[in-house]
Amino acid sequence: MTWINIKKYGIEKAETNIPRQLREYIKSVGAENKYNTTLTFAAIKAVYHFMLKSDSISFQEFMIEFPRLKNNFTELMSCHYGFDIYNSEKAKMKFMEPDLLPFD
Repeated sequence: MTWINIKKYGIEKAETNIPRQLREYIKSVGAENKYNTTLTFAAIKAVYHFMLKSDSISFQEFMIEFPRLKNNFTELMSCHYGFDIYNSEKAKMKFMEPDLLPFD
């Protein structure tokens, strides 16, 4: 979803579209309490970071080029955040900037 949004609309529009689309989906399945603002924006920023370095022309190639996004996402986030963004009520409510390594 993130890769498609960034490719089609650019990063700024993707940062508007994705949270809205994700919230709509989560609401449709009755899981509103699962939404995490910090995790959503951090994921967008991480995908965008790798897209800027990528030579891939398809999503499949992109995931092959950067398997870390699929296989080690939690570890990737721990490079940026020294606290638990997954369970923090504050992180769920608003985007918290990384305290370890800023995003590009």
